[in-house]
Amino acid sequence: MVRTARRLVLVQLFAIVVALGGHAGETAACVDDVATAPVATAPVATAPAATAPEAQTVGILGASVSAGYGMFIVGPGGDGPGIVAVRLSDAIRPLAPVGSTISDWSTSMFFRDPVSIGKDAVERLAEQSPDVVLAIDFLFWFGYGAVDAQGRPIEDDRQRDELFEAGLSLLRRFEVPIIVGDLPDMRGASRRILSLRQIPEAETLARLNARLRQWAAEHDSVAVVSLEEIRRAELAGPARQTRRRMQADGLHPTFTGLMAILAAAASPLEASGVVRQGTLTAEPPELVADRLTAALLQNVPDPRTSDAAPAASSEPMPQTTSPTP
Repeated sequence: MVRTARRLVLVQLFAIVVALGGHAGETAACVDDVATAPVATAPVATAPAATAPEAQTVGILGASVSAGYGMFIVGPGGDGPGIVAVRLSDAIRPLAPVGSTISDWSTSMFFRDPVSIGKDAVERLAEQSPDVVLAIDFLFWFGYGAVDAQGRPIEDDRQRDELFEAGLSLLRRFEVPIIVGDLPDMRGASRRILSLRQIPEAETLARLNARLRQWAAEHDSVAVVSLEEIRRAELAGPARQTRRRMQADGLHPTFTGLMAILAAAASPLEASGVVRQGTLTAEPPELVADRLTAALLQNVPDPRTSDAAPAASSEPMPQTTSPTP
C-alpha cells in the first residue's frame, strides 16, 4: 500500500515536471523500478546561407527632386568648390546591390513641357531595359503646371485630368516594378518658385491622387509612395527637423529630406531590389544622410590641398552611370 502510494507520488511529480516545461533534451524523471528514459537531442535548425542581392538596372524618371535641384552636401573646404551637388542617383548608388547600374533621366527642366520631356525620358530609359523604375516625382508636373496636355493655358482644373492621364500613359511603357510618388499639397511653397496658377485646387489634388491609387491597383507592379503623407509628417514634426529636411523654398528637400523620402519608400525599394535590406531603416534619415555624405565625398579632392575642384551643378546631363562598386 505504501509502495503503491509512493509510485503514485512519483508519477505525479513526473507529470508536474513535464507540465512545467520539460522538453526533448532533458532527462526524464524515473519512476521506481522503471529504467531511465534515453535523452532526446533536439534538432538544431540551421539558417539558410545568405545570398547576395542581385545587381539591378535601376531607371530614374523625374523632375527637380530626382535631379537634385538645390541639393548639396558640404565637401572638403566647407564652401566654394567644397559644395558638391547631388542627385537621387547619388543617394541610391551606395545603397544598391553591388554591380547595379543606374540610368538617370531626371531633369529640373521638366516643368517646361512635361509631356514632351517625359516622353523623351521614357523612350531613352526604355532603351536601357531597366529592371525597376523610380518615378518619385515624375507625375508632379502632370498635376501641377500652367498648361494642359495640348499646351493650352489651364483655365479649368478639369484640364489637369487629361494631363495626368498623359503621365500615367507614359509609365505604362514599362512592365517592370515602378515606384511612383503621389501629388503632395505644395500650396505653402514659395510663390517665387511655384505660382498660384500652377497649383491645382485641393479637390483636384484629391481626385488625381485617387486616380493614381486606382491605376496602381490595376497594375501589380506599381507601388505608390505618398509624398503627401511624408509632407504632413514633416509639418507635424519638430521645426528644427523640418528646417534640416526642407529647403527654404518650401518645395524641394535637402539631402537629408531626400533620405526621409527614401526611408518612407523603403518597403517597395527593398522588395524590388533597388536597395539592400535595412540600409534605409536601421538609422534615422539624418544619420543615413551623414553616412552617405561621407561615402560620396571619399573621391572628392580637397580644394584646400588640390588644384582639382569638383564640378558643382544642380543639373548634370542625364546619363547611364557605371555599375556600383
